[in-house]
Amino acid sequence: FIPMLLGTCGNTGTQSATMVIRGLATGEIESEDIFHVIKREVFVGLLLGCVLGIFGFVRVYISLQDLWLSLSTGLTFLCALVVATLAGSSLPLIFERLKLDPAVLAGPSITTIMDMLGLIIYFEMAKHLILPHL
Repeated sequence: FIPMLLGTCGNTGTQSATMVIRGLATGEIESEDIFHVIKREVFVGLLLGCVLGIFGFVRVYISLQDLWLSLSTGLTFLCALVVATLAGSSLPLIFERLKLDPAVLAGPSITTIMDMLGLIIYFEMAKHLILPHL
């Protein structure tokens, strides 16, 4: 289930970064709006994480009939998508505030960051939810 998770997190983080970078370029977002933008994007990540977490949970449970793996996968979607939107929305704003080009973060940078963080979240979730029940 790792490719499904990492692909979703990379896309979510990249989309969040793209929306913020576009807002900065058009003047709709100022670097002073950092907390409002991050709060809005994290809320979107939370909603998306809940929906995809439920789908992930059901998909794994139907496939393997393993409650703890299903729970681990569903909660990983929730946590990782919140982190993806947090990273995707905050990093361009931080770059803007540091007078660096926020577009440098677009695409591969956010995807790479989220691949690493997504794996860490998945394995930590599995360690705490699955290993105690083996």
